[in-house]
Amino acid sequence: MNDSYEIDITSPILPGVGIGVFKLRSHITDYFDIIKYYTVDKLDLYRHDHQKYAFLQTPFQVVYYIANCLYVSFHTMNGRLMKITAVNGYKGYFNNKTYVGMPLSKFTGLEPQFYYDPTGEEEWYINPQIKEIAITHDPYFKFVESISVYVEEMYDDNFERIGKFDRGTW
Repeated sequence: MNDSYEIDITSPILPGVGIGVFKLRSHITDYFDIIKYYTVDKLDLYRHDHQKYAFLQTPFQVVYYIANCLYVSFHTMNGRLMKITAVNGYKGYFNNKTYVGMPLSKFTGLEPQFYYDPTGEEEWYINPQIKEIAITHDPYFKFVESISVYVEEMYDDNFERIGKFDRGTW
């Protein structure tokens, strides 16, 4: 890791790989300096909103809010990066055409292989050919709200693999 803590918020969004400097399956210790910079060094210690920058999503998932536009989620049992979510403010593209904030009608026109799935753990657009990406939308204003990439084990149908994921043995 270099000494630069600035995040390139224009990096491409790559399913199964990562977003910018953040690579899926890498260990949390690879990002110590970045996490410290964005969650401790840049904050006023007397404010009480630190939970916005670092919090437990579940007992097995710690999430850091980086550069005001990325949520990076690590598994607490193995320390590996399992999910990265780009939100408002992120300028990078998925597939050189889909970006956070784009009108939903434009997204569905450009990416017809994605379909809306309200039945899973989250309501999002998924692609059956690319299992490591999900796109959420704002239902009222109808725009792409976030783009997430994640390890395939995170949302698996196989109970044995789900158990391994929960225990951090992936």
